[in-house]
Amino acid sequence: MSPPQDDSVEAVVAATSPHSSMTMSAEVEESILVAYRSIGLGTFGAVMRFAGMPLEKIALFMNSSQVTGKNQFAQSIKLTFKGGPLAPFKVVGPASLFAWFMQYSVMGMAFQFFDHALSKGLGVAPVWYGKELMEPPPSNDNASNEDVDASYRTKSMAKTVLAPIMAGSLESVVANRAEVQRYDLTRW
Repeated sequence: MSPPQDDSVEAVVAATSPHSSMTMSAEVEESILVAYRSIGLGTFGAVMRFAGMPLEKIALFMNSSQVTGKNQFAQSIKLTFKGGPLAPFKVVGPASLFAWFMQYSVMGMAFQFFDHALSKGLGVAPVWYGKELMEPPPSNDNASNEDVDASYRTKSMAKTVLAPIMAGSLESVVANRAEVQRYDLTRW
């Protein structure tokens, strides 16, 4: 067996070195960004849902027959915190946190998927994400903005309306299934 050629050794070292720049295809990079954003949205959504649990419990009591007459809001607050200041959080378990994470992360992923798919299909720009949000908007004096025809605007508007509807529909299916799992309603 002959020793490896110098070019192949350099290629292996360059591919495995942490100091070399790694190149990815645009599709792989975009997929990683979508997953990254979706995980962030799922985590943020689960944390905020947990933090808002007292409000959710108050709303549940307000809409129940357990409060009647005057001062229903005050009655709901008393019922919510009847077991102490942490009582509203005691109903949250791992299944709740997982269900919330899945709901919000799937919604984020679905919106990004439908936004990019519709943008490519209709030939319009996708919604701004990441660093694009921190950049100043393009000025109206720019030559690229002056020749936007009615067809492009119509397609862009259709994409802007359809992407959240399609993502919400998909998320609704996932959320309903997650809530069934959370409350284990399949045994009824």
